[in-house]
Amino acid sequence: MKKRSRYVLVASIILTSLLIPFVLADWSEEYINGDWGICERISWMGELGDDWGGASWSIDVENFTGYNAQIRFSEIDAWRDWWWVRSEKRISMLWNFSGVDGDLYVLINFMNAKESFGFIEDDWIQVGVSFNSSAFFSPYWWIPYGMQMSLDEFQYSPFGYAELFVYEVGENVTVEVLNHRSDTSLPVKMWKETFACGSGWNASVHLTQKVAHSGSGVFDGFLTDIYYQNDAYDPDIPATEQISGYTIHDFINDLIGIIESAIPSWLREYIDQFAGFVAEFWVILQMVWGMIIAFLPVAGTFYFISFIGVFFTGVVTGNIDLMQTYVEKQWQLASNIFNTIVTTIQTIWNFIKFW
Repeated sequence: MKKRSRYVLVASIILTSLLIPFVLADWSEEYINGDWGICERISWMGELGDDWGGASWSIDVENFTGYNAQIRFSEIDAWRDWWWVRSEKRISMLWNFSGVDGDLYVLINFMNAKESFGFIEDDWIQVGVSFNSSAFFSPYWWIPYGMQMSLDEFQYSPFGYAELFVYEVGENVTVEVLNHRSDTSLPVKMWKETFACGSGWNASVHLTQKVAHSGSGVFDGFLTDIYYQNDAYDPDIPATEQISGYTIHDFINDLIGIIESAIPSWLREYIDQFAGFVAEFWVILQMVWGMIIAFLPVAGTFYFISFIGVFFTGVVTGNIDLMQTYVEKQWQLASNIFNTIVTTIQTIWNFIKFW
């Protein structure tokens, strides 16, 4: 099913490319780092175990007038172990439109988050836009500290996608980011802002596109985009609605983030060590329990046959004491097994308290 959806998305990309005359071309690859299943400028995929990766491409555009991009994901799924309070798989995209008198930054994060030990799961899109912001000067550009960002639920293709518009009019440049969703009557407006960039800002624009992913999990995403130059770009942007209000999911997400950030690193290491011990013990317990479950039918058959054998032997020989002795021995065996299990659990619990 995933392969079929991927083929459909690839086909739509090819069809879109044939219908649009100004398809982006001649991009230069700046770097590709980390782990990827697929890492191309317009197609990215990560498999389980691909925990981090970053890539960047750039192109110079003379007489820049606008840009449009659509971003789709068929899948983002964070992996979590059973004892993790929270897990997240994040894919971050950053566009830098560097003109004569300043840099325009557009950051869009896509993420799948599992909260409260996996009982709550959400898919989010997060958007931030700025002009000449120092937040993106850090090597960790996907975490722009101190930058205001908007947040909304995100839907996977073919039901939803994100769309970016950048258009220059006179001495101003405007950015709009929409979140297309099937469960809303109109696209959700994630961001709209106009910046005074100066009349010559668009004469020569160095456009950089960066992609990064972090966290354990899988993802599969695609991009279709075009830039415009020379002729004015006047996009046909649909009517939109506002982002829905603050929800209980937002509160839980913020609360967990505050608690995690407040825990000292040394205490977090001890918690991780303890969680690892509990996980190993749980695996051993599952193995032992599985062996017991597998052995029970065999043991039941064995005891039934032996009981029938002892019963008929007692009847034939007239030795009733044989039956009594058999029952006493079986009761003693069951009692010894029970005491062994209790002693083992007590030993493990004493070790945990000591730890």
